[in-house]
Amino acid sequence: MSRIVREGTTRAGETGPKTQRGAAETPNGGLGKRTQNVSPLELAKMNQQKDGSHSDPTCHLLLRVRSEGGLTIEAHQKLIARHGATLFGKFGGPLGAEFQAHLNRQIASGQRTYLFIAARPDIHHVFVIFRCPLRQVHCSLSSSKRYLVPDYYVGEASRVGTWFEIGEMERLGRDEVNSIFVLKSGRPVADAMYGQTAVYRVGIRDPGA
Repeated sequence: MSRIVREGTTRAGETGPKTQRGAAETPNGGLGKRTQNVSPLELAKMNQQKDGSHSDPTCHLLLRVRSEGGLTIEAHQKLIARHGATLFGKFGGPLGAEFQAHLNRQIASGQRTYLFIAARPDIHHVFVIFRCPLRQVHCSLSSSKRYLVPDYYVGEASRVGTWFEIGEMERLGRDEVNSIFVLKSGRPVADAMYGQTAVYRVGIRDPGA
């Protein structure tokens, strides 16, 4: 069975080095120093003001993975079909505590918050993006939820830095993908995600704007 493998890696689940000035690491879309000490929600609002678009100010997360033969996605979809939920693990370092808390506050307040999974079997294929409504973000795996993790990597749970609890995985079409943008730069995520960065804080623009 497949492993979750981050792009630009040689071993399962280990994120490669981030680009210094790459797609997701460009200056803050011309916003400059104002973005150094602002929250993800404020970043979304500032990007909206900068380009005049109508955006959902909610902060979301996109995780880029390699899914060999589509098996990573399939394994999690089977658990959703069986149990109504699954846990998707991010190997390596955890999300920042502040960002994780921000996502969980959004969820608790009733704001629709998404994990977007950008998956491809290898570097010769294009990414396919799945939209997954988040139920909760966990910093560790509790024994009561181990059954929600695919068998092929539940034994490596100690190497997972963050767990995303989801109950749905919906494949997106081109127009929906084009509405997702990187909060830091304002760039469409479809253009940004072919660098080496594996995790993106993203927002959603109104496709009709």
